[in-house]
Amino acid sequence: MINYKFTTIRIVFIAIYTALIYSLQVALSFLPNVELVTFLFLIGALFMPLWAILTVAICFNVLEFVTYGFGDWVVFYMIIWPIFVLLINLVFKKAILKHWWIGVIIMTVFGFAFGTLNTGVWMMFYGVSGAMAYWIAGFSFDLIHGVANMLIGVALIIPVMKVMKSYIPKIFKNNTNIKIETKSSEDEKPTTTTNTRISTTSTKQQEI
Repeated sequence: MINYKFTTIRIVFIAIYTALIYSLQVALSFLPNVELVTFLFLIGALFMPLWAILTVAICFNVLEFVTYGFGDWVVFYMIIWPIFVLLINLVFKKAILKHWWIGVIIMTVFGFAFGTLNTGVWMMFYGVSGAMAYWIAGFSFDLIHGVANMLIGVALIIPVMKVMKSYIPKIFKNNTNIKIETKSSEDEKPTTTTNTRISTTSTKQQEI
């Protein structure tokens, strides 16, 4: 059973994590397509419950909208970041936790394909010809995006995963499950003893 309770520490952590993603995005905005948003969403999707990282994604999108106003990229962000964390959490989580370099590959491919993924939204706003023009014009930026994501992943994914593995379970642990497991383990002990006594009695009867 998943514990969705918004405790004080969880609310504070979600707020801080959202602020971290947003502030780093703004701080690095002067560098074309160099960002830590992809990396932080990937890490969050690995160690935070799905409901928590989806909350972070929604809050981040709202902050972006309030800061920069409405545009085609806002619609794209509203679609791409929830889908990204869903895929990481539900599909790639076990593989990345076992082999960290899979996370780096996903980040790299995501960076290279970012503009291509955005073409669907561009078509809604500017038509097919306009979308193709935007995609071609931004192709070099997608190359920078992919390479930057790869370098960020190689440099940060291992140490950050170690830190998150140590602290995140303490914030999002499910106490109910722990109690149930403890009770079930205690209940099994008398059963084992009873079975042993029965088998001992039956062997004595056979000897007689």
